[in-house]
Amino acid sequence: MRTRKRILFLAMAVFMIANCFLPFTVNAALPEDNLVSPLANNVRNVSSSFDIMNGVAEIEASYIGYQGTTTGATITVKLQKKFLFWWNDVDNGQPDDTWTANLTGWKNSVSYSLALSNTGDYRAVFTYTIRGTGGADDEISDTLEYTY
Repeated sequence: MRTRKRILFLAMAVFMIANCFLPFTVNAALPEDNLVSPLANNVRNVSSSFDIMNGVAEIEASYIGYQGTTTGATITVKLQKKFLFWWNDVDNGQPDDTWTANLTGWKNSVSYSLALSNTGDYRAVFTYTIRGTGGADDEISDTLEYTY
């Protein structure tokens, strides 16, 4: 009889403690839900695209800002190939193997293509720096991977 009371008391104590923490839990949105977007000073949207077709890497980067606020952007893109566990820059003929575009206007885009010498795991690393009168420059990074 005494053991049953102890077990019942312990079960009730655990239940009460668990209920204390219940109001403090939240359901996190899945990344693909995109229910909340962080605000930026000078840009509304950036878009990155990376595809390999017939041995040619095709890369596109674009931004849309705010008319009268966004003045331009610098977009850098690196193409990398995976070797074992490391990512190595692919020679694209540019300084530091980086494509750099200094663009003007409240919206703009840039595209690059490069013939690849062999198959493997590739990724494109994008860095957007969006300038304007809305405040500090917006820094946005994106990485897209592709297996060819």
